[in-house]
Amino acid sequence: MNSLYRRQGGEFLRRAVWDMEVKMIREGASVIPTRFGVSSVDEVLEKNIEELGGFPVVVKNPDENHGRGVALASSIDEVRAVASEMGSGEVLVLRKFIKNARHVKCTVLRDKVLDVIEYLPVEGGFRTNAVKEPRVRPFEYDEKVFEVARAALRADVVEFGGVDVLIDESGRPYVAEMNFPCNFSKNRMCTGVDIAEIVVDYLVSKANQDFVDS
Repeated sequence: MNSLYRRQGGEFLRRAVWDMEVKMIREGASVIPTRFGVSSVDEVLEKNIEELGGFPVVVKNPDENHGRGVALASSIDEVRAVASEMGSGEVLVLRKFIKNARHVKCTVLRDKVLDVIEYLPVEGGFRTNAVKEPRVRPFEYDEKVFEVARAALRADVVEFGGVDVLIDESGRPYVAEMNFPCNFSKNRMCTGVDIAEIVVDYLVSKANQDFVDS
């Protein structure tokens, strides 16, 4: 099958829902501790925030990307305020705040990490990619990071994707999300790795194999 899905019909199996976190954990990926579908009732909010390590806590709108729909809250009132501003309604997604995290993006094809770039910190903010022109640099080899990225991709029905990983102050990597399709233009400009050519070559070889097997 000449596509980036693992099997025929995979495009109908892929769901943009939060059960992907469970699948990633089963594959061996450490995922940022997150609570989904949290009620805005005080007692429920307080319990979930305590389980995530307390304030500050990240409030996320899963329908947004590139750092949008993500805010930091330091009190129950702030949680409600940012949730209302983002249109999250009465059911929230809360995520543990990883202080001074390094943000890297791994572009993965099957079990191979093709390229990795690191987003540089933004002065006065905790989101590295929520600016018009994020600054990036090449990322040095780190097998711990690469393994959680590969595990994240294995959890999906696709063979290619961009995996965002946050590295805490101790060096432990956590998967933030896995995207397909993904934007890898910054990789070419930063590292020179031609990911598009690699993917096309892979699809051609896959098509040729399908032809031989038919």
